[in-house]
Amino acid sequence: MERTVSTGMIEETSKGLVSFGSEEFLDKLAEPFKCQFLLVVHDSLFVLTCIKEKYDQIKCWQGEVIYAPEKWAPFDVVFLFFLPRLPFALDSIFESLASRCPPGARVVISHPLGRQGLEKQRKEFPECVVSNLPDEATLQKVAAKNAYEMADFVNDPGFFLAVLKDNGVY
Repeated sequence: MERTVSTGMIEETSKGLVSFGSEEFLDKLAEPFKCQFLLVVHDSLFVLTCIKEKYDQIKCWQGEVIYAPEKWAPFDVVFLFFLPRLPFALDSIFESLASRCPPGARVVISHPLGRQGLEKQRKEFPECVVSNLPDEATLQKVAAKNAYEMADFVNDPGFFLAVLKDNGVY
């Protein structure tokens, strides 16, 4: 979690978006509150209510990341936590983020359990794990198509992390 948060390079003036974050992950982002603005997008009202109860300063929106209102943009950093839970093609996700992120913004894709953990989760919750973690070549292709470049990629059996930076050429 520490490495994932640090790759976002959050500053006091940062505006961040988290899609489908865990409570532990939000604790790392919010204690102490390190950015100017943080929006959490999740499909569960229960989860969002629990977040709001614990962190009043965090904005919450129910729905999917590609439909998040643009009124809170632009975002300097976007954390896509547990990407295989999102029911959209990777290209659609990056296309929607391209209009919400300024040049230099970072998109951090992570899964704390990596591919091995994801496969275990897929067996336990096949209706929730609807896609795979992207391989490096696929991610580079989709990123480049949407004006992002790969800054870091870790695909260890027990940890997945990809950091992409908006290069401003869209």
